[in-house]
Amino acid sequence: MGHHSYSKEYLQLQQRLDKSPQGAPASDTLFEILKILFTEEEAALVSKLPIRFFTIPKAAKIWRKSEEETATILNTLADKGLIVDLQSGDERRFVLAPTMAGFFEFSIMRTDGKFDTQLLSELYHQYINLEDDFMAIFKLDPAIDRVLVQEDSIPERYYSEVLDYERVSHIIDTASCITVGQCYCRHKMEHAGEACDNPQDVCLTFNTTAKSLSTHGIAKEISKKEAHAIIKRVQDLGLVQIGDNVQEGVKNVSTGDQSFRLHYQRWGPH
Repeated sequence: MGHHSYSKEYLQLQQRLDKSPQGAPASDTLFEILKILFTEEEAALVSKLPIRFFTIPKAAKIWRKSEEETATILNTLADKGLIVDLQSGDERRFVLAPTMAGFFEFSIMRTDGKFDTQLLSELYHQYINLEDDFMAIFKLDPAIDRVLVQEDSIPERYYSEVLDYERVSHIIDTASCITVGQCYCRHKMEHAGEACDNPQDVCLTFNTTAKSLSTHGIAKEISKKEAHAIIKRVQDLGLVQIGDNVQEGVKNVSTGDQSFRLHYQRWGPH
């Protein structure tokens, strides 16, 4: 590997990204991805950002820049889907998106041509599907995602035992904002010439993250009725719903082929 041939800015960014639970193992492929998504200056600045949420004044202090200049840079990064911005009352907070589920997906979820999705898809396929190091993300304990129940398939006598956080309908009904975007996995595999024939416009994001994606044109805001229709559509196709492995504040729900996604998860059929 010729990692030494990349500038120190990208090397430092990789090290910063690798601190997240999902990680970002060093790879020539990863550095090529980062060069597409981040300018050299952005890479240097982002590598200095904290793990937890931060504000414009906090970033300005770290970067030794004015708050006005800092806000402009953060807005540009949010427009690219590299940083997520959340409004909490009168305070605007930011957090660096992880690789997955994060800016890997956001970069090819969009349809405005900001990035070369063909090239990125090829690089993502190489980094995630063919190289070994990043595959460790699927062995994290606890897992980063979980399968949600297929509510219509549960006998009525057992239905009262299904908890709200296990039901995608509850996640939809209680969401403050919902967006739909292109399915990262299928979009990527389409460019690799290996896509299945399932729909791509079915990836749902919720609440504050959804608001950020909508504001920056990365995903489209939809109604709860439209979200329910999407879930019905994919369930009729025999797909499962896979969401964040949390009980509250679910941000993402995607759909996967049952035989494929469950094959790699601990909750697969016995």
